[in-house]
Amino acid sequence: MNVLQVRLPTNFKSARFGSDKDTAILRDLQADIEAARFEVDGQKIELPVKLKVHESVFVPLAKWSMLLAGNYRCVQADGMRPIKDAVHSDLNATRAVYNWVFDLSVSLGADPNDLVPFEKYAQAALSW
Repeated sequence: MNVLQVRLPTNFKSARFGSDKDTAILRDLQADIEAARFEVDGQKIELPVKLKVHESVFVPLAKWSMLLAGNYRCVQADGMRPIKDAVHSDLNATRAVYNWVFDLSVSLGADPNDLVPFEKYAQAALSW
């Protein structure tokens, strides 16, 4: 159950390193992925997965709330359940977990504008 499968286009977010030299490696990877093309039926297409490098460590950690409130609650003793069910079967519990992690991130220094509001996450979960 602990296998990463990317089924939709997505961005993997990374925070910069402490040194500019080390961060340059990440930025080079980001540029290489942006430039890469995959051939499908003779046509070259962009990769559906990107790497995005951010200045703030909290941008990559913005998904903490989502992971704890939804994704990790998909894993049940008797198998997996859809994320839509994990989020919406008890929306008040989901909101409580989500907001607790959101508030923790802000207390550690995150800019609330770098984080995803609960309502946007809950709406997106309806399509999963």
